[in-house]
Parts: sequence; C-alpha cells; structure tokens
Amino acid sequence: MVRVSDFQVGKVYRMVLKPWDTPLGPGGDAEVIVRRILDPADDSNTAFIDGHAPQHVIESWRWFLRVQDIHGGSAHFLAPCTIDSATLVEPDTDE
Repeated sequence: MVRVSDFQVGKVYRMVLKPWDTPLGPGGDAEVIVRRILDPADDSNTAFIDGHAPQHVIESWRWFLRVQDIHGGSAHFLAPCTIDSATLVEPDTDE
C-alpha cells in the first residue's frame, strides 16, 4: 500500500494509477501519470476557491499528496490509495 510518507517533496514520480469503479460499474482504466510532489497542504498554499479553508479541513487534506502536473503546471490532490506503484524519475530523464 502506498503512503504519503513514501514520497519526497520536490521529486518527480511516474505513477501507475489503479483502475477505478463507480457504483454503476467500471469507471476508468489504469493510467500512468508523471507528477512533482509539492509541500503538504497548509494555510499558505491551499484554500477554497472562495477564500480561506478552516484548519480542520487543511489537516484532513494532509492525508492526500499535493502534486503538480509537470507538463501543464496545475496542482491537485491525489489519494495515495489510488496509486498502484510509483517510480522516482531521474532529473535527466525525458518525459
């Protein structure tokens, strides 16, 4: 099982996401993504669209990885339980 502590902030990983299901049946196939690991959620880097997130919400977000798409630059949360495997990408590796 993959955990938040398995990743180093600032490093880039190639991750294989698990296939997922919905209550109505299959939802999606396994997918390979490449993401940079960002600092955990805190007051300075995470908020609701309409403003400040309460501290108890930010604390619950720490169960997730904050990641950045290395191609598009967007940041999002990623639940470790959705990751089947992850491999550190060496700095000189082309994506």
